[in-house]
Amino acid sequence: MAKEKKEKQAKQLIMQSQEELYDLACAKMKADALIVQFAYKIENYRLAASMFEEVGDYKDAPQLGRKCLELAQKTEQEESGYNYARAVREMDSDDEKNWTKLADTFQKLGDYKDAKERLARCKANVSRESRRRKVRTGLVLGIAASLILERMGYLQRDVVSE
Repeated sequence: MAKEKKEKQAKQLIMQSQEELYDLACAKMKADALIVQFAYKIENYRLAASMFEEVGDYKDAPQLGRKCLELAQKTEQEESGYNYARAVREMDSDDEKNWTKLADTFQKLGDYKDAKERLARCKANVSRESRRRKVRTGLVLGIAASLILERMGYLQRDVVSE
């Protein structure tokens, strides 16, 4: 009789902990409407899915777990779309200061839309800007060196007087 009572109490604790975990997972799943940042939403959905998995077959936990995983994937796609659109806007603004940052963004997007082609364009622009910077630096240093040498008397200008 005592053994049966202990087993019944153990089952009751398991049911209670399953219910608590289930309720927590439901709360996590619903809280995502309030979260703005994609990374936190995705992490929250994945955590809720793992919590539903821990619950096992309690109520509709398996279905809600799958739904959370689907929502995480959907949110990842939304994030990719947002990052892609933002990077395209910055790329089309013709502001050349961000080519490296944009290349990193398109690299992370992988196969999303035409990210690979845009990545190649960004890399080409980074390379072109690097060459331009080197040429400008060389010209400035050359002019500075010639002015210093002229000042010091090492270079003579032949001035034609009339």
